[in-house]
Parts: sequence; structure tokens; C-alpha cells
Amino acid sequence: MSPLKSFLAVLIAMLFCVTFTSNTAFANEESEVHYKKGDEYYKANQYSDALMEYQKAMEIDPNVYKYPNDAGWSLYFMEKYDEAEEYFNQALKLHKDYPNSIRGLALIHQKQGKLDQAKDEFN
Repeated sequence: MSPLKSFLAVLIAMLFCVTFTSNTAFANEESEVHYKKGDEYYKANQYSDALMEYQKAMEIDPNVYKYPNDAGWSLYFMEKYDEAEEYFNQALKLHKDYPNSIRGLALIHQKQGKLDQAKDEFN
């Protein structure tokens, strides 16, 4: 391979890496914008709107445990316990033993009359 072709190959590879890294960073910032909007709705007891923003954040960055956790709490306060349970479990897959998600599961199981399961989660 000629020196010019080698140089061009390296240049293209570097441009690809910079572009990919920039898009990833932008996506994380964008997910946080939705997350913060969700928090504003949540604090105003507008749980349905909060849920939509948390879901948008999860679509952009599905590897952040606080997004499904807070979606779970929004659903919990909307009394949609089965859906909330799914989100809490999703958060726990991302962050094992996250106390806020475990607490959510325990409260759901308590409401569902699964007291032994709730007791285990509280311990």
C-alpha cells in the first residue's frame, strides 16, 4: 500500500472514530434533557408526562439504571403496579441491588398481597 493510501486509510478511520464518539456523547446529553424534563413532571405529580420523558431517555440511552427506575416510580404512583414492576426489574438488571428499585418492588409486592416476597426485599 502506498504511503498516500495508508495516510488516507488512517485519516478515514480517525474521522469515523471522532464522528461515532461525538454522536454517542450527544445522545447521552439528549437523554439527560429528557430525564430532567421527566423529573420536573414527576415533582409536579404529572406522572404520565414524566413517564413519557423517562421512556424517551431510555430509547436514547438504555443502559442508565435511573431511567427505568424513575419510570417505575411514575407507574407506581399511577397505580400500574405490573408495569412498574417490569421497569424496576429492568433497572436492577443494570444496577444490581439498587435500593430504590428494590424498595419499589417491595412496595408493589406488599400492595399485591405478596407479603413474604415484600419482606424478603425489605431485608
